[in-house]
Parts: sequence; structure tokens; C-alpha cells
Amino acid sequence: MTPDEFRLTEEKFDIELSTVSYHNPEMKAHVYGQGEWTHEPDEVFFLYKDFQCRIKRNYCGAWCGYVCIGDKHPWRNMKYEEIPAEVHGGLTYGELNTYHDMYEIGFDCGHSGDLMPSFEKSKKEVASQWTIKSSLTNSQQEEIDRHIKEYRLKHPPVYRNFAFCIEECKSLVNQAIETINKGDKADGS
Repeated sequence: MTPDEFRLTEEKFDIELSTVSYHNPEMKAHVYGQGEWTHEPDEVFFLYKDFQCRIKRNYCGAWCGYVCIGDKHPWRNMKYEEIPAEVHGGLTYGELNTYHDMYEIGFDCGHSGDLMPSFEKSKKEVASQWTIKSSLTNSQQEEIDRHIKEYRLKHPPVYRNFAFCIEECKSLVNQAIETINKGDKADGS
């Protein structure tokens, strides 16, 4: 990322970037196939409203987003499944980040309906190389294939990109701040 791209990204998303990591685009195309992910970063650390955030591409090529929660935050001692926050697919992660000594909560973009680059590439490769033998008749298999195609045409998988993941992290931070503010008002502060 050039200095200008770095600055424009900070301005566009209203965040303070600290680290941006890229893998080789040719390697990514080999692993995940071609797509917008080929030229996106693969891990980004940023600060938003004084919360440390991180987004990282997982082994499937889908993004995961994480927000660090401080010691005094009400969510700090909660299991992630119990945290009343809304993000894409719900919270799917919560652990103490020993590097920052903060509780880190997160979500992923690898759910039903999400396009996961390595899965899409694998499906294409397998479909062209394998014939699956089953006990279905040809007409039954054709009927199933037709329904799958119709469903995928009506509900194509969506790639949740770099920008989407940053916005979801920002939403999670805003919800964390709202929780703090509600607690302050409840205490009479």
C-alpha cells in the first residue's frame, strides 16, 4: 500500500491504520482463484474511537474482524455468545489476547450465503475433474442439479470484502461504546 493509498484508506473509513499486511497476489490467485481478494490486504490493524481493531483473512479467504475490549468494559467477563452485539453472522470468537492483555471479540464472514474464495475455487476444480457416483437415477440427479442452480441464481453467494469487514468492526465498536454509555447513565453518571 502506497503512502497515498494508506492515507486515503484512513480518510475513507475514518480510522487510524497501524499495520497493513499483504500476501503475494499471484500466490493468492493460486490458492483462492481470481477475484477482488487478490489485491486486497490480508491483515489490517487499526484504531477506531480508541478501540484496537484487527481484520484478517482466514484460510478460506474470508475475512474475520476483531475488536479488543478493555478491562473495565461490561463485556470483558462475558462469553462471546452472551454479548448483546449484532454483527454479520453474530459473534463467533472471544478470547484473551495475551499480546495486548485485552479481551478480543470477533466475527467471521464465512457463513451460509457468504462467498469464501477457496471454496469457490475448489468447487470449480472438483466439478471439472470428478464424477460423483450415486444411487440416484440420471433424471433425479438432473432435478437436484436444476434446483441447486435455480437457488444459486436467486441467492448467489456474496463476497464480504475488506470494506465490509472494517465497517462491521466499526459497528461493533459503536455498540461497545453504547453499552458503556448506557452503564454510565444507569449508575447516575
